Amino acid sequence: MTYDETRELVMRFYPAFDHGDASVADGILTDDWQDIPSAKGRRTGREGYADMIAQLRHFMPDSSIEIQNVIIDGDRVAVHSQIHGTPRGEILGLRFEGNPVSMMTVDVHAIVDGKIATTWHVEDRFGLIRQFGMPHPAPREIETDADR
Repeated sequence: MTYDETRELVMRFYPAFDHGDASVADGILTDDWQDIPSAKGRRTGREGYADMIAQLRHFMPDSSIEIQNVIIDGDRVAVHSQIHGTPRGEILGLRFEGNPVSMMTVDVHAIVDGKIATTWHVEDRFGLIRQFGMPHPAPREIETDADR
């Protein structure tokens, strides 16, 4: 795939999080696509993608994703984004309700035979929780072997 084809493929992954329609998965994901780490009990493949979108839209019905950086290196694509929205319900054992939030994410997609085969996903959950008043912990000094 060319650079432009790879970028276009990966950019098709994200709009479904804004509007909730996971049908794009047929054209962009392999049959056995994996999201790593995956939520407990989530399926793989296109069904897992649909589950992931439904879960986000349930928690944050007005979610939108703002792509900030895309880095392409051969068959790997890193995407740095911000998810914006107003959560409802509970996540991470904490109740979030009514206040708009923003959360940074980073995805690394592996492309195989023109489709996304694996997505490694990292979220700034600590940053999300801090938006609800959780204090930032004081920095601690780290003892190294040289200090001993």
